[in-house]
Amino acid sequence: MSDTPYTFREQVLLQDHSDQDFTSTYNPGRMGNLNNIAYGGCTIAVGINPAYQTLKVGYHVFSILGNYLGPALVDRNFQVKVTPVRYTNPLPPV
Repeated sequence: MSDTPYTFREQVLLQDHSDQDFTSTYNPGRMGNLNNIAYGGCTIAVGINPAYQTLKVGYHVFSILGNYLGPALVDRNFQVKVTPVRYTNPLPPV
């Protein structure tokens, strides 16, 4: 495997350590800034992937809200812990 992801799918690829703990496979990419930082799009995208992976069968995401608090460092992987907030009854099939 290369050190640099070539596709978006590779950028958000995860390794799972438990039901709710994940690590990104690749470090976030440097996006036009000479500093050692990655921007919020990388952070939020990597957070959405495990959120989907931890849903119960029959459930789907209705909306996603993310807060970008600051840049991530490009020299280390993301550590992601999913915290379920609420499950409601799934919608019946159409």
